[in-house]
Amino acid sequence: MKLMIIGSWQRTTLQEVGGRFASGEHAIPPEPCTLITRWHDPSSKRFWLVVDTPDAKIIQEWLSRWTDIIDWETFTVLYDQEVGEMLSRLLQSYQDCLNGVLADNTPLPLSEQVTDRFKHHHRGSLVGQQKAQLTLW
Repeated sequence: MKLMIIGSWQRTTLQEVGGRFASGEHAIPPEPCTLITRWHDPSSKRFWLVVDTPDAKIIQEWLSRWTDIIDWETFTVLYDQEVGEMLSRLLQSYQDCLNGVLADNTPLPLSEQVTDRFKHHHRGSLVGQQKAQLTLW
């Protein structure tokens, strides 16, 4: 899982943040996480990290060691290829829905084709909610 992390230090000074970072104490994410990249905005007190982690809890624990001087925002992010693959699957399933076919190629009666497909096949799933949202676009 990749996370985009935005940090800002409005409540402290560059000397305090830089001093702690330079000490090496909790400067980079712990194993098994990987720091993919880091950017800094020299005109403000903000920076951005992208990390790869098997468990978001590891990153949250690591960030908690800095919350006395840094405010954090964390977002799950995907590469373009990953989003493309996900959207391709969503659009195929959406097309199947419009064609009145379930995943196992079982046709639905015409009156149930669009509305009941989501209830039957994607009951409560995030994917089903996303597909239902596609109909509004």
